[in-house]
Amino acid sequence: MRVSEISKRYAKALLAVAKQKGIHSQVFGELQTLVQSFAADASVKNYFENPMVSSDQKVAAVKAALSGKGVSEEVVNTLVLLAEKNRMDILGQMAIAFRDLLDVEEGVTRGVVRS
Repeated sequence: MRVSEISKRYAKALLAVAKQKGIHSQVFGELQTLVQSFAADASVKNYFENPMVSSDQKVAAVKAALSGKGVSEEVVNTLVLLAEKNRMDILGQMAIAFRDLLDVEEGVTRGVVRS
């Protein structure tokens, strides 16, 4: 999957905040869980991609769904921002960009093995 520049910008900002607080691994795990949840439930994905649903309704849905669930404030705030800007569709790309940036920060190199 090709990662857009806007996804990289959101990921870079989230990583900067998460690293500052020392919770970058936790944030990455939360992002992965949220991406899997969105992929597993098509109705949720359709709701956030529906142009007839206002951004205020999307923000309220994000806050209601994640409040009290143990999701970090940084991730919730990022999702609220994505909902406000009608960019929830880039969540998967943003998680990939976050992983890539985190790998660079931690000196991890990923490879593909083919046989």
